[in-house]
Amino acid sequence: MKRFNKYFSAIALGAVLMAVPGCTDSWDEHFGNEGDFANDENSVATKTLWEQISSNPNLTKFAAIAKKAKFYKDDIHPVETYTYAKMLQSGQVCTVWAPTDDSFSDAEYEKWMEMCETNGYNVQQQFMGNHIALWRHNVSNATIDTIKMINGKNLIFDKIEMTMQGVGLNTKNTAAINGTLHTIDGITPFRYNFNEYLKFGNELKEFGAYLISKDTIYFNTNASIE
Repeated sequence: MKRFNKYFSAIALGAVLMAVPGCTDSWDEHFGNEGDFANDENSVATKTLWEQISSNPNLTKFAAIAKKAKFYKDDIHPVETYTYAKMLQSGQVCTVWAPTDDSFSDAEYEKWMEMCETNGYNVQQQFMGNHIALWRHNVSNATIDTIKMINGKNLIFDKIEMTMQGVGLNTKNTAAINGTLHTIDGITPFRYNFNEYLKFGNELKEFGAYLISKDTIYFNTNASIE
């Protein structure tokens, strides 16, 4: 059975991220000090997203998971040396909706940390990728936006109600050199698509294992360009 095309967004993101080491200082400067992206105190961005997150005493759990979670090109191929902490330190421009420490129970936190070792792909799809989008998404006007997250899901950023997928914003529009940081008071709900439900849901484990065993990855030369 041909693979369901749910990995396009992850592969496209991988292409962008693999180009990051070639970024120049002028790239960072271009996205660094724009007044439209100042936070509520109108401060100028001087830190990266990772520096903002790792120095925030209310984001220690999110930071620990980001430091441990690897980026996956697909469900079986992690980039061993590339974590989400490194991604958020890079020149790739992102918006992060980071859940505060109070959003996690100790059991939930330990679950995600353990999954970084045992099921890293689903940490990316169900947690890290469900809280990060490419480019800047600020609360600058009263609108409701549909945001494509890096796991391919479309989440609702309601700037009127100040929620992300129904979860309330705690702080908003913290400017970073490489993006924007919002903090939220919960974990954004992850919704399986049908293929993910069959493969990764707990209700149909045997059938899911069968589907995975029949999955095939192949390179389509006719659909590719040099």
